[in-house]
Amino acid sequence: MNKFRIKKWKSNIKEMDFENFNTSFLALFELLNLETLIKDSKNINSLINNDAKYLKKTANESSDFGSEGVTWYGADTIVAKEHSRNLQEWLSKNPTHKAVVTEYAFELGWLIHTLKEIYINKVDYVTKYFFYADLIEAAKKYHKSNDADHSPKGLLLYVINESKKYL
Repeated sequence: MNKFRIKKWKSNIKEMDFENFNTSFLALFELLNLETLIKDSKNINSLINNDAKYLKKTANESSDFGSEGVTWYGADTIVAKEHSRNLQEWLSKNPTHKAVVTEYAFELGWLIHTLKEIYINKVDYVTKYFFYADLIEAAKKYHKSNDADHSPKGLLLYVINESKKYL
């Protein structure tokens, strides 16, 4: 390496945003742990049922959708177990509204809740609209591409992988 390249390399290191690097590294570490937890889990629902924070949130959360199987609601996105008239009306009110209807709504709602905590230092009040919309679109894409053979584990791992672009 010549002197100019070494000097430029040292200059680049000084300019690196180590705080951003650290938050990305920690988030990646948490994602890898979450992936391992999901892969090793024999029953995803028992894993979720041990998450008291998520269960409390879903029990206390009220929305315009009542008991229509909505397990995630925020930042113009919804995860639901069934199509409903309220959901269709909500989607038609604004083209930025995104929803996914899946038989794995409970599992996906839990994952998005968990990802919210992991990405807390990476997603802000503006980028959250893009982040959650991308998670919803990833879930739809998974279902569309794996129509014959889909599973809750496959869905969750696919959405986690798609979320990594926010690191």
